[in-house]
Amino acid sequence: MKRKRPHELSAVYDEDEDSDFVPRAIELEGSDKESHDSAGNKEINDVSKSSKDLWESDLWSEVAHSITEHLHYNQVFPGSSPRKFDYTHKDILMQHYNLHPAKCSTTMCHSKNIEEFTSANSIGHCELTILSINQNLAVDVVALPVLCSDNSYVFTMHRVPPHTNMEINQGQVLPDNLPGEELHWVPSRSNSGPTWYLQICRIGGTSSDIHIINLTPWLRTEGRARLSKMSQVQCFATFDSAHKSSRENKTAPGLSSGPAAGSWLQHTREQLQVSQCRRLVLPDPVPVLVLAVQRYLGEGARPAAYCYDVSLWDGVSRDTWLLSPELAQWVHRNRLRCGLWARIGRCSYRFLEKRLSSGLVCIEELELEEGHGAGQDGVTGHGEREDIPLLGGRKHYLPLWNNEDPYGGIWKEGKPAEEQLNVNVSKICSLQHLENIWRCKTALPPLLVRIMHKSRLRFFGKPDKKTDIPYQAYFEVADHSGMMSLVLWNSLCPEWFNTLQVGRIILIQQYAVKKSYSKRTLPTPGNLQVKRLPSLEISLNARDPPASINIIKENLVKPEWRLPSVKYQFVTRADLNDLPHNKVCDVIGLVNFVGRCERKRFSDDSEDFWLYRWIQIIDGTSDIPFLLEIFATSQPEIFEKIHPLSYLVCTQMRVIREDPLDSPGAVFLTTSNESQVFISGHHKGQPYISDRKVRNFISWMKTQNEAEVKKKVMIGGYHPFPLTPATFTKYCNENKVESVLTSFGELRNVIEHLHYREHKRIAIHGVIVALRYVEYNDITRNTPDKEAHSASRV
Repeated sequence: MKRKRPHELSAVYDEDEDSDFVPRAIELEGSDKESHDSAGNKEINDVSKSSKDLWESDLWSEVAHSITEHLHYNQVFPGSSPRKFDYTHKDILMQHYNLHPAKCSTTMCHSKNIEEFTSANSIGHCELTILSINQNLAVDVVALPVLCSDNSYVFTMHRVPPHTNMEINQGQVLPDNLPGEELHWVPSRSNSGPTWYLQICRIGGTSSDIHIINLTPWLRTEGRARLSKMSQVQCFATFDSAHKSSRENKTAPGLSSGPAAGSWLQHTREQLQVSQCRRLVLPDPVPVLVLAVQRYLGEGARPAAYCYDVSLWDGVSRDTWLLSPELAQWVHRNRLRCGLWARIGRCSYRFLEKRLSSGLVCIEELELEEGHGAGQDGVTGHGEREDIPLLGGRKHYLPLWNNEDPYGGIWKEGKPAEEQLNVNVSKICSLQHLENIWRCKTALPPLLVRIMHKSRLRFFGKPDKKTDIPYQAYFEVADHSGMMSLVLWNSLCPEWFNTLQVGRIILIQQYAVKKSYSKRTLPTPGNLQVKRLPSLEISLNARDPPASINIIKENLVKPEWRLPSVKYQFVTRADLNDLPHNKVCDVIGLVNFVGRCERKRFSDDSEDFWLYRWIQIIDGTSDIPFLLEIFATSQPEIFEKIHPLSYLVCTQMRVIREDPLDSPGAVFLTTSNESQVFISGHHKGQPYISDRKVRNFISWMKTQNEAEVKKKVMIGGYHPFPLTPATFTKYCNENKVESVLTSFGELRNVIEHLHYREHKRIAIHGVIVALRYVEYNDITRNTPDKEAHSASRV
């Protein structure tokens, strides 16, 4: 039976946020509501027998009171929903959608200022209840359409034409029109239900998002009614990991609650030093401000790979204490973070046997205060210490959320080029000649080369290794004879990594040469006239021999040196449609969407993460924007400041076209190991500024109306890429179904083990049994920064 398209659906939240989830009534609205044909109304009444406004399957009515566990989610997080970008408040918005910093700073915006600009901006969402195929467990998720009603341009994606209505199963029909999306679905009562593709991301603390990135279920049997193929739908839910905070009934923290005289931190340290058991239980601790939470590599065969030092301030002085490994999960979930006030209930003292200085204090128990944090203004006092880790003899801290970014005072700013430098060309050795003589000479001749490509940093530290600065960075350098790899090792990375930029000319003396690492990825050269010399690589170390590097100014370069120029392979959005999978290219465009920062785990048993975000740019050659998956490229000063309305250049990007039949909107670009990213304020002096396609883009931008462009830019939220495979068989690929599917019983454990902003995809096997639509006005009633109050219910 063919049905007419129903009208807009609406619903409201339950007033009591602690109440069990019960799908509320769905009501048809619209001017022609009365003209809806009786057949259509009869179908709705068949579904909602108890009320004309309620959609709830008969199956759910039968089993709702007998399920053993119901994971209940009832909070919409503003960070999961894109919002209009306000350039006036860009610093506040960027701070909100970036990862939380390791240290307090004077540039940090107060949380209450963020609330004003980060309320959920959505056309509404649907609340779904999914029942396990064994009908004993259920989970509630919230489906948020990615298309935004006031900015459809940003999220324009290819739509497969909607299917005609499928065969009606069990005589049940779901109203099939949601704002911005077409929905055709009928729940199946069979135990062989569809498989749903979920994505999960921990927001911070005990809160997580759950996203259903494609509401097209993969049915194990044919001929069942199902959702039509449609553009991506975002779903998310909150989760309380059952770790209860003991913050209730605490006084608001502040300086007035500190000790009347002297430093509480210093007094506690002194008590520990004279205590026989080296441990104190503090019955009435005063609140202290967390100034920094810093990570570094552990030592030996520890249960965790990383340790954490916490810098504290009590209103008089500051001190740095070690966080007990048992509390490391508080950092993993971003519950313990800079800017919060904490009360330390138990601590211990540990002498450092290999040092003559005093020992360290270890935090074993603490409580976090509800009050907002503060910046570093006014934080003074004694206890200043060198910025090095407390344990293991480590020489530096790592960035808090990944390993690829430079972090801390050991990383030097870029060095200026030499004003005057005499280069004796007669002594210079070409790279091609170096291939022939490197085995014969102990003292190799100088090299004069241009940097053509630069990789991200690679951290190779291990807990059982004692390398002081375990970093390396690859560069591709070239002269008139060819191009060869150059490797910067260990302590030379902090000294030179920020100085050695693409396009710079360097004079290298005192270096080593060895056979190249065959498994390393190589960049795709833009200058096709340069011959690649892949058999060797130049190695620069701080010793054996100590490398000598000189930067030469561009105006001192002589034509007789015949150094090649850096060239690029820029493509337009119109060109992208014809590029094959894995093709490497460069792009430029105006940023019109920036997603939140998320993290992806290296492997299931690893504590290391990749850091990335989704970005869209336009270049005027197509109505479809570039979609970019930008991983951290060891340029934190740029990665954290990418914002809408800036000019973005990305080099060495790979085309991801997993299916040759994918539509133009399904193709995206991802960074490679040699990708570099530049935004407005960082373009000056870059080699690409003279490229023809770059100049064409600048000319097009001059024709655009600034007011109109500002209407089409967004920030925050989530992008549902890569697209869901068309079939479950394709999703499984060569893996067994049992290793791909996640049971409902495992779902809670999967969520509890997520780290801060960790992103993970899972597939569950179940049936949607209830649905309701919630309007935007109902979403905004939630407090943006409030943690979800969620629990499992029987």
